[in-house]
Amino acid sequence: MTEEHDEKIKRMCQNVTEDLIPIGYLDLKSACETFHAYGLTSQDLSDAIHDFMSNTGMSLEEIDVCYIAYDHILNHARNHIQESIGFDIVDDVTTEVSVYGNYMCTDFQYTEQTVEEIKKAIEKANADQCCDLFKDCITKQFLIEIEVLKEV
Repeated sequence: MTEEHDEKIKRMCQNVTEDLIPIGYLDLKSACETFHAYGLTSQDLSDAIHDFMSNTGMSLEEIDVCYIAYDHILNHARNHIQESIGFDIVDDVTTEVSVYGNYMCTDFQYTEQTVEEIKKAIEKANADQCCDLFKDCITKQFLIEIEVLKEV
């Protein structure tokens, strides 16, 4: 086996994989980068995709992996914030934090007023609640991303 042969086989495998998987490479790369930024793994992303498809009945051809990545992070942060300080970043704010899904342009959607409301809720929490809130790396990174916290 030569290096040229190995390279041709590698390209063939990549081509077949791309033909079988209807998710664009750049979309998948973006979703992976998002998960990596939050300390999550490729297995975490695979699990989130499977869970999303199972919960929605959608197929691989119908999903937006970037939306799924952001939605997973939002749900994790929402649940942790609710458990830690008793505040719901969707129901207890004037304008909910949501996910704007548009493949590689997917992002969190929120207003300045929402950010201020979340900051006030954190300020009202006691020290133990805040300690619990900030222990979770995903939630902490989420709060930085939506500009509730400043990155140190």
